[in-house]
Amino acid sequence: MAFRITRCASEADPHWLGLRRKLWPNVPAEQHRDQMRLAVARGGNFAAFIAHGDEREPLGFAEALLHQEAVPGCESTPAAVLEGLYVVPGHRREGVARRLLAEVGRWARLRGCKELASDTALDNTLAQQAHLSMGFVETARRVYFRRPLPPVGQEAGIVEIRAHFSDKGRKVVTFAGYSAGGYENPAAMIGHARAVMEELDRRTVIINAGGTTAGIGAVYDIAKSLGFSTTGIVSTLARDRGLELAPGADTVFYVKDVAWGGFVPGTTNLTPTSAAIVQVSDLIVAIGGGAIVRDELLGAQRAGRAIRFIAADRNHRQARERAAADGLPAPTDFKGEAWVVFGQGATRRAATESPPADAGGPMPAAVSRPRSRRGGDPAGG
Repeated sequence: MAFRITRCASEADPHWLGLRRKLWPNVPAEQHRDQMRLAVARGGNFAAFIAHGDEREPLGFAEALLHQEAVPGCESTPAAVLEGLYVVPGHRREGVARRLLAEVGRWARLRGCKELASDTALDNTLAQQAHLSMGFVETARRVYFRRPLPPVGQEAGIVEIRAHFSDKGRKVVTFAGYSAGGYENPAAMIGHARAVMEELDRRTVIINAGGTTAGIGAVYDIAKSLGFSTTGIVSTLARDRGLELAPGADTVFYVKDVAWGGFVPGTTNLTPTSAAIVQVSDLIVAIGGGAIVRDELLGAQRAGRAIRFIAADRNHRQARERAAADGLPAPTDFKGEAWVVFGQGATRRAATESPPADAGGPMPAAVSRPRSRRGGDPAGG
């Protein structure tokens, strides 16, 4: 079949846009146009070629960019990089791709290049075979990694924290539970948390927890997967001891405190951290929890906040190891101190069971989709 190659001179070329959208279908049209405008603005350092058939129908295209710096896999500079190559399905194996590559090669040579570079995904074996068939030589393989970065916590007092949530104009649902003490059945805990969040409206609710990754901190991943905004409130002890914050927390507040939370010893007054949590929360959902969570739930009740308790065992092995390290007898009950107060008369389900949608009772109407909180010291809430 006869065809000819022309160079694109303007981002307004409809054939260029149409072929690009076939090669990269997940990119919005406006983003394609922006990329095309930037490419054309590069002048002689960029080239796009289109293959046309007898009746001017577009058969395929190629894009290349000139690099003055070193290009991975190449031994000389400057080098051209093939950014895209596409042939419409009905005209493959007709020499269109080779003609496009030849035109790119001629353009690159006239600009001092001795090599043309390209790349493809490790699992795209068809593209790899196509490259080899057109004279490319494999030079290297690499795997790219990414690591989500945790937020940078900020120290704040109760007034500042309350102002932050007030400005958002949303309900706050705090998830509390075991932290470093962990859960005997983490999957069940996650199931309970997801069931609660699915009753909430991400447009009107912020999910709050203890800011760190341990134990109940797993709720952050669930919250982000469901589209919620997230926060964390934790004692400055977490910062001072270098505990990593949860990447899923959008904002984390450190509250200056000499304790992890709960009641100040010998009183029924909450420590600054727990007081901040209770004051900003419209609903506290506790999935298990130790003495700190128990105290926070009691403080929340006293302050007229809605609470919801779902029974869950702390991690048995870690509880035994901690008791041994403290010189105490091995525990035989793992339900946690919060269960002693709030498990009686509540819908009690072991964390080993599948969580029903109504686990722990109905969702309070005030939070037509509750929010979450987290609390507890690193040993288990």
